[in-house]
Amino acid sequence: MVLSLEIPIIKEVKAKNTNYGVVIIGRNEEKEISNCLQSIIDQTLKPDKIIFVNDGSTDKTKEIAECYPEVKVMDFPEEHETWLDSENLSQVMNLGILKVSPLKKLNFIITMGGDTILPKNYAEHIIKKMVKHPEIVIASGKINKERTHIPRGSARVTNLNYWKKIGIGYKVMMGFEGYHVFKAASMGLSHKVFDDIVIKSDYTGSNYTNKHWFNEGMSAKALGYTRTYLLGRAFLLFFRGKRRGSFSLINGYIKNKTIFYEQEVRDYVAKNQKLLIKRRFKDLFVKLCSPIMFVAFIISLSKYDNED
Repeated sequence: MVLSLEIPIIKEVKAKNTNYGVVIIGRNEEKEISNCLQSIIDQTLKPDKIIFVNDGSTDKTKEIAECYPEVKVMDFPEEHETWLDSENLSQVMNLGILKVSPLKKLNFIITMGGDTILPKNYAEHIIKKMVKHPEIVIASGKINKERTHIPRGSARVTNLNYWKKIGIGYKVMMGFEGYHVFKAASMGLSHKVFDDIVIKSDYTGSNYTNKHWFNEGMSAKALGYTRTYLLGRAFLLFFRGKRRGSFSLINGYIKNKTIFYEQEVRDYVAKNQKLLIKRRFKDLFVKLCSPIMFVAFIISLSKYDNED
């Protein structure tokens, strides 16, 4: 008698509510696009859909992307000069977002640039934490040595339900990535930067141009940044050696007289910045007073000893 043993095929089962799509945009990224796409394909938590939007590349970026069968390649239909540091960049990202968002059972969308490389556990690490803490609707890791409490625009993970509430896609306005976060906060929702997972990206605060800082100033005005907060940020830029950048930041803030987000979001931003400034001054006061109070205490003790 012959016994036949059937070995069951074990299929990978995704955790509940962790389905996600990825939208990458790129223009002339032939040096990094292969590493970028491979880092997504190699994720421990596999994406349901990967879309690459080619933004008029004149090098081999599109051809390289088309070599990956897992990736759907789309062309942005409009010819234009580079939109880096421009509100129009959101149009390129939105083309992919609008394509991936209707997918059934999708819970999250990761948006990123073609120069960004993710660690293999990036999606699993962040998405599982967001599922565990549903109040967090926007999150990202961080670039090594970059300090920020706002989730990065590239490699940003967004809860799709949040986008459905406010409208799918980014606003085509200056500061669209900041608005995305502040709008959520004004609705009582949360965002998070996970410092324990690090992204690799070429475009960071260390290499921003003066044009970028000018646009940052315009964006700050649109979002409702207070003058005090803006000047404080310019002050820090100046003393970090980016003097022209600090002046460009202020100039952009002053020049913006027409572009503004809704008052609800602007009021939220201004209120929280005022609270933050008060807290920083309070902390500074405590730090400055502590040594003075210590010296006064020692002097008082010495006087007490002398009286004895």
